[in-house]
Amino acid sequence: YRAGAVSLSAVAALSVHPGAQLFFGDLSEVAGEDALRAAAGKAGGLGAAGGGGGPSLVWIDGHDHDGAGVVLDGEVSVYGIATEPAESPGENGAQIVLQVPPECQPRIQGTGGPPSVGESSGAGSSGTFEQLKASATQRLAPGRHSGLTLGLDGREEYPVVYGEGDLELSGTNAGRGALVVEGSLTVTGSFAFQGLVVVKGDVTLDGGAGGVEILGALMTDGTLVAIGGSTRLLYSSGTLASLQQAITRGRSYEGIYYDER
Repeated sequence: YRAGAVSLSAVAALSVHPGAQLFFGDLSEVAGEDALRAAAGKAGGLGAAGGGGGPSLVWIDGHDHDGAGVVLDGEVSVYGIATEPAESPGENGAQIVLQVPPECQPRIQGTGGPPSVGESSGAGSSGTFEQLKASATQRLAPGRHSGLTLGLDGREEYPVVYGEGDLELSGTNAGRGALVVEGSLTVTGSFAFQGLVVVKGDVTLDGGAGGVEILGALMTDGTLVAIGGSTRLLYSSGTLASLQQAITRGRSYEGIYYDER
């Protein structure tokens, strides 16, 4: 297998679809999609609607971070959250800001923040998704997976992993490289990932006590982004550059297929 040419870029720690509905709260007991959408509407969007009313431990940061997750002093930052521009400049970004209640705004860091929310034509995920899908070196079957160590098992340093449908990652999972998901992504447990995660559907991240950390960038074309528990989304240009270099070296690998069904 030979990876094709891929151009990676990220304009935010989290890039979302215009008009996306965001829910920012305690998801320790993950509800169904309809329940999450209803909760997001009642909370006014990206709210700290945790159990007992307490805020979740969520940090979305567009400042540049090194491979250890430490902010690089003096480096240029990107947005914490970005979406594509509207016909009227600023309209889509303003809709996202309206979903961030005042108590949550300090945790959305980056350019122009807090809250660091903006518009960029580079926030769209479809082009990046298709490029990475075409360059996939590993595949994940739809369904639930646990115990994954993508790119950490010695087989491939920065794999491009294609999820063929809706994925649920439970228990403890880790990895580095690129994870591209054809459907929705639900994380219910510990998940530490270095690189780029691109999701065609909705995203639910419930770090719980174990925590979710994505060091690089997360992009989604879904209409719902639900984030709770202990979750950190940290932009890292160095991590993305390492992924880019690994892909463009034109490596050859035997395909790997994960199926826990």
